[in-house]
Amino acid sequence: MVKKSAKDATSDLTKEEKLLAALLNANEELIEVFRIYEELEKMAVTEMEEREVAKRSIVETKLDRTVRHFYDPSDELLTLL
Repeated sequence: MVKKSAKDATSDLTKEEKLLAALLNANEELIEVFRIYEELEKMAVTEMEEREVAKRSIVETKLDRTVRHFYDPSDELLTLL
C-alpha cells in the first residue's frame, strides 16, 4: 500500500472541493470575528453603564437630603419641595 503525502492529497481535490474548503475556512473566521465583536460590544455597554452609575452617584451624593428627589421614566431628576 502506498501512502500519499499531504501535498498529493490536496492535489487530488477538485476545484469545487478546494473552493468549498476555502469557504468553510472563511466562515469559521467570520464566526470568530462576530464572537469577538459581540464580546467587545458587551464590554462597551457595561463600561457605559458603569460610567452612568458613577455620574449618577456623584449627583445623588450632592443632593440636599431634606428635599425629596425622584427619577422620572426618562431618567430626569425631579425634585419635590
